[in-house]
Amino acid sequence: MQPTFNDRMRFHHVGCIVDNIEQAVIPYKAIFHFTNIGKPVRVEEQKVVICFIEINNGVFLELIQPDDGNSTLAKWKKKGIRYYHLGYSVDDLERLLGELLRSGYFLVSDFHSEAFGMKRCVFVSNGEMDLMELIANT
Repeated sequence: MQPTFNDRMRFHHVGCIVDNIEQAVIPYKAIFHFTNIGKPVRVEEQKVVICFIEINNGVFLELIQPDDGNSTLAKWKKKGIRYYHLGYSVDDLERLLGELLRSGYFLVSDFHSEAFGMKRCVFVSNGEMDLMELIANT
């Protein structure tokens, strides 16, 4: 039996736009007592600074602070959109990406992320605001 998408995609995070990472982290520490909070990391190609907060075993909230030069996230933030993508780690990024593209998804961006040790990441969408980030495991 061929593996399904779900067999090959491990949920990693939900991405949330914030104005200021340092301020956004405070309630997660003070109220929710989360302790596994990463240091902010600049992702040059995406024009953002990000920070991961582990909210469950291996499941993270990604706080995303857009630079002034990131007009897309600035527009979404202005419209009140905060939670905007789901991130999945995948073993065979190229194969899964090909299947998604053949299924009607389109490539939004392809980059290497400092947040994941310069591993390849892609954003894909189906046009209905279903935005996914696929993160290569290797």
